Amino acid sequence: MKRLIFTILLFGIFSAQAQESEINIDSVLTAIQKSKASTERIELNLLAVRYYIQTRDEENAIIQLDLAEGLAKKLKADSLLLASYMQRSNLYKYTGRTVESTECLLTALKLKNVLTPHSYITIHNRIAVNYMEFSEDELSIQHFSKAIEFIPAAIEETGFSYEWLYNNLGLSYTNLGMHDSALFNHLKCRTIREEKKDTLGLGQTYMNLGTSYFEMGELDSALHYFMEGLHFRKLSPRAPKSSLIESSITVGRALVALKRYGEAEKILLEQERICKEIPEFIELRHRISKELMKLYKETGKYKKAFEYAEFYYVMKDSLFDIEKREEIIRLTSKNDYEDKVLKDSLAYAEKERITKLQQEKEDEIQKQKDEANRIFQIGMGVVLVMMIGIIILVYRNYKSKKLASEQILEQKIEVEKQRDIAREQKEILAEANQEITDSINYAKRIQTSIMPSDEMVQRLLGDHFIYYQPKAIVAGDFYWVHEIGDLVYFTAADCTGHGVPGALVSVVCSNALSRSVEEFQMKKPGEILDKTRALVIEAFSKSDKLVKDGMDLSLCCLNRKTNELLYAGANNPIYVIQKLDEKLHAEIDVKNDSFALVELKGDKQPVGYSENFKFFKTTSFQMQKGDIVFSFTD
Repeated sequence: MKRLIFTILLFGIFSAQAQESEINIDSVLTAIQKSKASTERIELNLLAVRYYIQTRDEENAIIQLDLAEGLAKKLKADSLLLASYMQRSNLYKYTGRTVESTECLLTALKLKNVLTPHSYITIHNRIAVNYMEFSEDELSIQHFSKAIEFIPAAIEETGFSYEWLYNNLGLSYTNLGMHDSALFNHLKCRTIREEKKDTLGLGQTYMNLGTSYFEMGELDSALHYFMEGLHFRKLSPRAPKSSLIESSITVGRALVALKRYGEAEKILLEQERICKEIPEFIELRHRISKELMKLYKETGKYKKAFEYAEFYYVMKDSLFDIEKREEIIRLTSKNDYEDKVLKDSLAYAEKERITKLQQEKEDEIQKQKDEANRIFQIGMGVVLVMMIGIIILVYRNYKSKKLASEQILEQKIEVEKQRDIAREQKEILAEANQEITDSINYAKRIQTSIMPSDEMVQRLLGDHFIYYQPKAIVAGDFYWVHEIGDLVYFTAADCTGHGVPGALVSVVCSNALSRSVEEFQMKKPGEILDKTRALVIEAFSKSDKLVKDGMDLSLCCLNRKTNELLYAGANNPIYVIQKLDEKLHAEIDVKNDSFALVELKGDKQPVGYSENFKFFKTTSFQMQKGDIVFSFTD
């Protein structure tokens, strides 16, 4: 799959070029010579490093970095030592030495006594981006996830929102083809950028969402998000003209894929006209010519297709030298990285384990059972051979002591051979079992990421409790909370199946719920369940066989202003406990001297395929202060 990285946000890699004129290097070097061995001299060394990085003087930058680090270690000035490591990482990254850049960042992580939440985020984000350069997206996801853990504390420290971390994590999932996880993180990034009214950032987010849907073959959704990305980039005064052209090209690309050739041709020709007026946009014009070549070929206009093909391949040759130089730098750095990985036996073993797990996938459980049966059969064979050997031994001992002695020796060799085979099979079984457990634990991390955080639930629901106890490591049950204005949606859902199959279905169902509310803007619980059912059926309809998987749930919508509770259920009810007084108008199911329990029943049908389905009913219930609502699974 073609790797797609649209925008990776890096904080503090290089200072603005405009600052170069502010640094008088002669004055800085003179001050270094006159200063004593103190923190002031270290700060001057780092100021000189910044100047040399700006002027591309790698040799002098390294000299000043060595001096700064040596003195910082001597004075135990860890904060300045951290700054030195970060500057050295910047220098190596700029010069294409990504392996050394990553080593500097990993060393910086050891200075825990001076690291702040913002520092942790910055370092883990840079490490993750470096791993993406080497196509190590599994490792990138680990470091992006570690960075995200520090967001709440970092917000208190700096006031920044850090939504770009979710953007970067989504790109890593896209590179791995894990589009549901990619969409989840891009949607989370979009929510924050909508709150900030960041039109430029929203343009980027919608472009990434469109790319995920395009890769998934959902072209209508891809076109929708590409057009939204273009719209928000137009709204931003900070958006460069090249980004508007890039967005327009993706819209044209989606229209060509949808065979809406007339609309695509109009957009692409207009962007070509703009690029012709600006020589610096030659690479964008090259991309436009590729799409027009494809468009005219599919519409049978072969003469025009030939003209654009001729321009495309001529420009490809002229752009080849630039791409070749960049590729040489990237491959050199990647080869250095791969050499280092091969020298690190633990990292190499981990990579081999991941590769093996990816090849085995879902049939690993069945292989495990087959392997156990095979080992059992081998064991029974060993026992049988031993019994036959004993019988033969007794018989030949009766006949001849010499022959008996030789037979005993032969049987001993055979037993040892079979024992070694059994031992090897046992080790294979243990290793395979561990790999399955690790894979399921990783699946648990993915399933946990789709559920709302404790902080989010506390903020939206206030006084609450959640009891979540899966039967296995992963399960088909999940809970879901969402906010739109004064409305808070919450539910506990039970998906078809247990363990790994149930967890896979829960990801599909949770994503369908989120899309029904966010993308299709459904409001009432009954309408949301109708749309979610359609999305779940659509997701499973790509199989040749009829898939009846789905979920049972009780979906609630609480209006925080009016305390009105709207409810719709699929096989599952909810219970409401109220104080027993004259104002209670609902039909009471169970009561005592002080409280009454009211059961709100849902429809007797699942959210999924059923032969005689009907539209879900929405029930309204007026909540009173002190009421308790229970939503649960079986």
